[in-house]
Amino acid sequence: MSSPVMFSIRYNYITTSWNLPYSTSPGSNTYEKWLCPLQHEDATREVQISVSTTSILPRTFSLLLEKVENFLVPLNTKTYVDYVSSSAPVFYYIDVADPMDSDKTNILEVKVNSNDDICAVVSVQPFQCPLFEEFGGLNSRPNVTWQTMLKSSAFMINKKDYKAGFFLVLKVIEEEGTCKNLKHIGTNQDPTLAKRLRKSFSFMVTNNISRRQIHNEVIATAALFLGMAFLVCVITLAFRVYRGRGTGERSEIKNFVKQTDVEWINTDSGEREDFPTQHFDADGEEVDSKRNTEANGNAKFVSELAVKTLDKIPMKKAKSMFQSSDMYVWLVLVMGVFYSIPALQLVLNYQEETEETGNQDLCYYNFQCSIPFGTLTDFNHFFSNIGYVGFGVIFLILTKYKSWRYHLQDGCDFVAGQKVNKGIPHHFGIFYAMGFALIFEGILSACYHVCPTQENFQFDTTFMYVMAMIMFVKIFQFRHPDLTANAYKLFFVVAMIMFLEVIGIFFGNDFFWFIALSGYGIGIVMVSFIFYFSHAIDEQDNVKRNIWKLNLKSVFRAFRLVWDAMICKNTKPWKDNFLSSKLILILILQAFNVGFLLWGAIVRPGISSYLLYIFVANLMIYTIFYGSMKIHHKEKITIPPMIYATLAMCFWMPGLYFFSNPPNSFDGTPAQSRNFNKECDILDFYDYHDIWHFLSAAGMFFCFMLLLTLDEGLADVETQSILIF
Repeated sequence: MSSPVMFSIRYNYITTSWNLPYSTSPGSNTYEKWLCPLQHEDATREVQISVSTTSILPRTFSLLLEKVENFLVPLNTKTYVDYVSSSAPVFYYIDVADPMDSDKTNILEVKVNSNDDICAVVSVQPFQCPLFEEFGGLNSRPNVTWQTMLKSSAFMINKKDYKAGFFLVLKVIEEEGTCKNLKHIGTNQDPTLAKRLRKSFSFMVTNNISRRQIHNEVIATAALFLGMAFLVCVITLAFRVYRGRGTGERSEIKNFVKQTDVEWINTDSGEREDFPTQHFDADGEEVDSKRNTEANGNAKFVSELAVKTLDKIPMKKAKSMFQSSDMYVWLVLVMGVFYSIPALQLVLNYQEETEETGNQDLCYYNFQCSIPFGTLTDFNHFFSNIGYVGFGVIFLILTKYKSWRYHLQDGCDFVAGQKVNKGIPHHFGIFYAMGFALIFEGILSACYHVCPTQENFQFDTTFMYVMAMIMFVKIFQFRHPDLTANAYKLFFVVAMIMFLEVIGIFFGNDFFWFIALSGYGIGIVMVSFIFYFSHAIDEQDNVKRNIWKLNLKSVFRAFRLVWDAMICKNTKPWKDNFLSSKLILILILQAFNVGFLLWGAIVRPGISSYLLYIFVANLMIYTIFYGSMKIHHKEKITIPPMIYATLAMCFWMPGLYFFSNPPNSFDGTPAQSRNFNKECDILDFYDYHDIWHFLSAAGMFFCFMLLLTLDEGLADVETQSILIF
């Protein structure tokens, strides 16, 4: 209609105007307006109505003024509302007074539900006039908090902010793109659709939790982690005491040196006297380590790659290796500090914008379990990351204790007055880096939960990548102490992965996936080459070095080896380095990673989760392989790693269940995400994602402890007798 009818109502010094047909709903010839009930002290109870039109033809209309029933809604009362539309918004007054509330609850929960999958906006407005119903203008209104919704909406509000009560306003939105992950369709032009877009609601406002209860939950959580820390320390110290008594100052060395011949080292002159020693390679074949190394340049035993020896030149190498291992600690600290500060600034800016505009569509909270406390809107999800920080600190303490004991014993023992190297050569720098990485995972996860969105989800996953990578490196380092990846190169790879992740979040098009998956494929091939040729060594200046490193030279070496094998020019390196155990590991890793590569090419999942799955899957496979090889070669496994492995499984298995059932979703709009929201499951304070935080933190800690103690059974075994695999 080219000439609409214009209505204007003046009541209580407030003027409201609209047109028919309604401007945002051309098919609607009706409009309902609830007048604000607050009476100004100087105003009369008269309602003034003005009607006009620019049409030259007469227009007919009808006007009805009636009293709204059940307008005042007390707490803990469920109310049903039928037939709300864009041209018929409604609002109710909520009285926050509750004489039965003996706990003096600070936080109220406003929960709105609907069975209709129709877009709507729900707002909480202070007890004052005028009320604001139009969706487009809510951002500019002070003290107004609002959300879009489809089937679920929830607000956690502080009672002190609404001492006089508040209005709950409900209105349907006809633009589907506002609530659904569809292309914005603009104003509806279907004259009949306005009549169909009617939505029914039910809502209830209840007392949620008091400040005292929040304090109790915080204290209980902290006590739980302190108890677990105490238990782990008791287990560790008890085993140390038991093992110390059982060994009797390591007097059982004869039981571990079953061969009659030992490599004797003269500590004064640095000279060695070699005796024929019987060894077995990783496939169980009998070899002579010295003869084998000279014949084909391949190491079979850890002692051939170990840097902790007593020769002068290798000692320089040892110092370099320890410094390289310690570099992981400093890079983790630098990365953590300079990554956490801008992350915190960003999410605090998001939260400040949410408070200023009242727009709760900016952050993907679980609104049904989002407990405000202080300046934080979602305190419980922020606080539940304490597990990462607490377990990280405990692991650093236990690592320091083991490092002190290891250096006290100097990793060697005396036989007939001579030093004999014992056990796996340890570099504790990576263990310290793991502990600090777990702490920063907690800090950055807490930053992410200040205002969770798809764009800042990388804050929650970055240090998961770091932990997976350095754990992988540490397991490899156990049997390849001379092949530790340079820390700065590894963290350069992390930086490149983070860069790709950012590009994937904002520009996840075909070109991006082609580049990312191509790099992934090259990485799979290079890691396979390093595993296959990890025994290959050369000797320069009387120092043995592994010839395969993570550098450009290795890339050209790999291409040359493949080309020579294809033209049958030189297949000797392939034959010399062949071990069935390594081949099995490589094939398993290749199968899994090719599967991930195809999944990424076909499905195009979220880049952050995709990268996390890749790192975790590869780490699990390599850890299982390492443990299987220890069992296959009948290496001694002490009780603590068995306990830690069992505990890790007990925490990870239920943890993955809770992780796979998140209370929100980034795949759609904020309104669609709210359909996945769930109420607090534990103590009316924690939800599924909080449980995931607790379980994953404990699971990660016990995985760390597993690696820290896994090779303790070899502490009294000569290094020259420990196999590489």
